[in-house]
Amino acid sequence: MLHECHPDELELDSASNFSSSTVNSTSSEGSELSTGPIVIDMGTKSCRAGFSGHCSPSAEVSTLVGHCMGSEGARAGVIIGEEALLYPDTETMEVMHNGFIINWEAAENLCYYLLKHELQVNPEDHALLLTEPLFSPTSSRENMAEMAFEVLGAPCFFVSPQPVLSAYTHGKISALVLDMGHAATRVVPVLEGRSMACSSKQTDVAGRCLTWYLSTLLEDTGHMPSKGMSHMVEDIKHACCYVAEDFQNECLLPPSSHTMDISLPDGMTLTLTKERFHLKTTCNYLVSKPG
Repeated sequence: MLHECHPDELELDSASNFSSSTVNSTSSEGSELSTGPIVIDMGTKSCRAGFSGHCSPSAEVSTLVGHCMGSEGARAGVIIGEEALLYPDTETMEVMHNGFIINWEAAENLCYYLLKHELQVNPEDHALLLTEPLFSPTSSRENMAEMAFEVLGAPCFFVSPQPVLSAYTHGKISALVLDMGHAATRVVPVLEGRSMACSSKQTDVAGRCLTWYLSTLLEDTGHMPSKGMSHMVEDIKHACCYVAEDFQNECLLPPSSHTMDISLPDGMTLTLTKERFHLKTTCNYLVSKPG
């Protein structure tokens, strides 16, 4: 059974009907998990998956797929996530670009891995809900349906715009959604369960700008991150950087108050000082600056 809708045609009762018509509710939480819908949210940098009704995803992996050169068997030669960067004989593929899937074979491998290895479920036993960004073409939804039914073997499939689901998460059918991702930042009005594409705005100032800026700051301190270290710089950004409440006062503090040493995989030690708050404070200003 195929459930398909346009981003401007999805309403709250549609999602409710999908959930109630495809899942036999039981009093046991374990039974609900064994038969409940699974949600997969694919982003440019990471892909999240979990069970419907949970407050947070059950699994999150890097949106990176690698193929071992010369390996026998397509499935056996696939490496998912940042682990693919550890093997020099592995060819990595970009699954998504600016929020849109550009390699459907890699996307199939990624979803299969999430379901079978991370969630440890049989795709044929669960309805599948996939998210899509604003301005997705019709061909993208057709490819999603083909992947859900023919590759994963899901009994039911539903696709929903990400801004609408964000509004539903907070119990709203009308909201102004600010979606800040790795490749783009979008502001989308949601009115009565419908995303208003004509009134939406988008900018390329997003998470990857922070990663690039951190790389330049590290270069200024004498560290030259290689191309293969981009994922490590991304991890440093999330784990070590912060937005200073008062930028000027933060700069006047002694370096010891914000110094942090990080051990790198090659055995060297990276020392961060003002880079920790220069990064996010500067980009926070760029995002919030009017006009």
